[in-house]
Amino acid sequence: MSGAGTAGRARRAAGLLLAGAALLAAPRAGAQELQLTGYVEADHQAYFDGGERDRNLGRNQALVQLEARASFGERARLFGAVELRADQADRGRNRAYLDELYADLTFGRLDLRLGKQIVAWGKADGVNPTDHLAPMDFSDPLDTEDERIGIVAVRPRFYLGGVQWEGVVAPVFQASTIPPAGSRWRVPLPATMPHPLDPTRTAVLSYELMPAEEPATTWLNVQYAARASGTVRGWDVSVSGFDGWDDLPWMRRQPLMTGPESVRVEVTPEYLRKRAVGGDLATVVGPYTLRAEGAYVMPDPKAGPDYAQYVLGVERTFGDLMGAGGTMVLLQWVQELASSGYTPEPFDLNHLFQKTVTGRVQHNLTTAAQVVVDGLYDFEADGYYLQPGASYRFGDHLRVEAMVDWLGGDEDRFFGAFSHNRRFQVRVRYLF
Repeated sequence: MSGAGTAGRARRAAGLLLAGAALLAAPRAGAQELQLTGYVEADHQAYFDGGERDRNLGRNQALVQLEARASFGERARLFGAVELRADQADRGRNRAYLDELYADLTFGRLDLRLGKQIVAWGKADGVNPTDHLAPMDFSDPLDTEDERIGIVAVRPRFYLGGVQWEGVVAPVFQASTIPPAGSRWRVPLPATMPHPLDPTRTAVLSYELMPAEEPATTWLNVQYAARASGTVRGWDVSVSGFDGWDDLPWMRRQPLMTGPESVRVEVTPEYLRKRAVGGDLATVVGPYTLRAEGAYVMPDPKAGPDYAQYVLGVERTFGDLMGAGGTMVLLQWVQELASSGYTPEPFDLNHLFQKTVTGRVQHNLTTAAQVVVDGLYDFEADGYYLQPGASYRFGDHLRVEAMVDWLGGDEDRFFGAFSHNRRFQVRVRYLF
């Protein structure tokens, strides 16, 4: 790691902290109301398999999340969130990060949000085909809760006749975070290939990760999205469209002969154009909540043909979900439809769920103790993921959680290839 790179990251971190501090120190004389909230968390992970290929054997981190809200009359509000993270086991995860920093302005039926913000669309649980404006931190693909990344955007919302019209203009591209080199979650790459000059021989492969090619910040590269939502005969309905960039990279590979039996592959992350239209709906029928969400996606031809993805879900609650004995059951079907004969890359997170059933069962043992089981099974990849867990709440501020992540399947697909990442984790969070 170069000294210049470290210094640059340090300056950026300091800038983020100063920006957050400026918000937290907003003039009290001008603000009619100022609220400071957040949490402190300790998070420990231990992997069952500590093979030689795995440099990071676990996680032992402390995290502080600070949030500030300031109101200036009825027309103006400010919000900011700063995250501080230190990981003793994996210092590459350390960061000081400005999650969000935006202003909300109200003008009658028009609301305007300006600044760095998280834009999350969709009614399905966990898998949202219409959610194109919320990059994620995928450095740990099993731990994406609260890991959406804010984007710099202008977001007008207009209310007319029971319909909310919403737009997003994002002038600065923001990529999702992918696992870094040396991570337990780095995509496995083949060690050999047929020799380019003689297919009967084998060439040994090495890899070099090149600088990412991201869209420049120009008028031609601005991202746009729009959504209209309302209620029709008891159904919450929305339709949306997106014209922008894929926040996950397409990996361009350039093989170069470096010796009689060796090939170096230059891998360049390239961010490509993407357009999409979609919608979602939800309603309550007796004890059931029904949800559906889908999108038709038009990626750059380099990334493959157009495809559709949809989610159908049903949720049933038994008893009082806020009290002892309450139980919630959620089932979803996720499917992707593409051109006949097209097979996506097995580790492409855009196409992770082909024909997948997901489920969640939550049961309250008492008003403070809870057990939860999350899971999924993908029939196309013969892959599965299961996360049983339990939590206990001490009063209104302290919560302790423990869970196991268990995954497996076809070794050439995502869940099977990372089966060595089965683990146990404990999390303690104090809210203030």
